[in-house]
Amino acid sequence: MVVPRADVPERPEGLRVMAKDGCCLIRWGRLAGISGYKLYRNGECISEGPANWYFDAEADDNTVYHITAVNGYGEGPASLPRDARPDGPAYFDPEPEVRFQRNTYVNHHGFGGFDYVYNENRKILTYPE
Repeated sequence: MVVPRADVPERPEGLRVMAKDGCCLIRWGRLAGISGYKLYRNGECISEGPANWYFDAEADDNTVYHITAVNGYGEGPASLPRDARPDGPAYFDPEPEVRFQRNTYVNHHGFGGFDYVYNENRKILTYPE
C-alpha cells in the first residue's frame, strides 16, 4: 500500500550518465507517488515527464546533469550531479566485459580488525564466468 505524502517528493537517486560520441543516455531510479521528473543540463531544464530515462544528443565533456521529481506539492530537491566526462570522478560505468573483482590483499573498507596476516595468501576474487 502506498500512502501519499503531503509534501514535495524526495530527491531522486541512481542518476547514471553513459556517454559515447557526444551523446548521453541518462537514467535514474523511479519514485512512487510523483507526477513526473525534470532533467536539467547545466542548470537548464531539458525534459519534463514521467519517463525515467532521456537520450541527449547535445552533450559534451562539460555537460552536467541533475534530476528532480515533481508531485502536486511542487518540485523536490535535486539529485546529486553527474557529468558526461568518461574520465570524470562522478562517471563510473564499467565496461560490460570487465569482471567484478575484490583484492583481498588490501583493506578497501577501512574497518577495524582487518587481518593482514590471514589475507596475505588469499587470491583476488572474481565473479565466475
